[in-house]
Amino acid sequence: MKIAILSDIHSNYPALKAVVEAARQQKIENFIVLGDFFGYYPWAVDCFLMLQELPLLAVIRGNHDEMMLQEQGLQEQRPFYQQALQQNKSSLEKQVPEYLQWLDKLSCSAFLQHENYSLKLFHGSPDDACNGRYYPDDEQLYDWFPAKDEILLMGHTHYPLLRRIPEGGVIFNPGSVGQARDGNPFPAWGIWDTAKNSFSFERSPYDFRSVILELEKLNWHKQAILALSKDYRGKLKN
Repeated sequence: MKIAILSDIHSNYPALKAVVEAARQQKIENFIVLGDFFGYYPWAVDCFLMLQELPLLAVIRGNHDEMMLQEQGLQEQRPFYQQALQQNKSSLEKQVPEYLQWLDKLSCSAFLQHENYSLKLFHGSPDDACNGRYYPDDEQLYDWFPAKDEILLMGHTHYPLLRRIPEGGVIFNPGSVGQARDGNPFPAWGIWDTAKNSFSFERSPYDFRSVILELEKLNWHKQAILALSKDYRGKLKN
């Protein structure tokens, strides 16, 4: 079985559409989504509707999704977040109000058995399920590293990562669908081939330049637009 692993879509529907089309061409049977469906970009409704059509094996929410649920409102969030979060929430409430019940049922972590493997899903990390970060250049040893036959899936950093632990399991981060930060502007995602227990990184070309132009017409936040540019590299405070 081939399972697509997605994370950090951030309401970038053109990027998500490119990934889903590529996944269908590769005959993906199921999807795992590691949160942050919303935030940063304006196409939250389209992303939500597309997610509902996918065969989801597991799905968790991320820190931006948590912000959408905060009862005290979004004014307290940093300016970089406010425009997208407020626009996303307003458009979702008007067009697909059922999104709130769906999102509220999710957590920033999940645990499941699939075939012979134990899967541990975190948007952040086992230290902090919503906001923890484990980057590819982190050389520390952690007590939460996966044991044999365990697979630890994480998102949040927007950087792809694959690490096989000696005498242990696998750590995999597919990178970000909606806002890659590793110098490649195309959506990042991954495939887990369960028969081989192999993981591959995937990039799905899309017209990011047209997306940038559309955002500029909307007078969107400049930093969010910059993060879609070719060769962008940066560790934003997610």
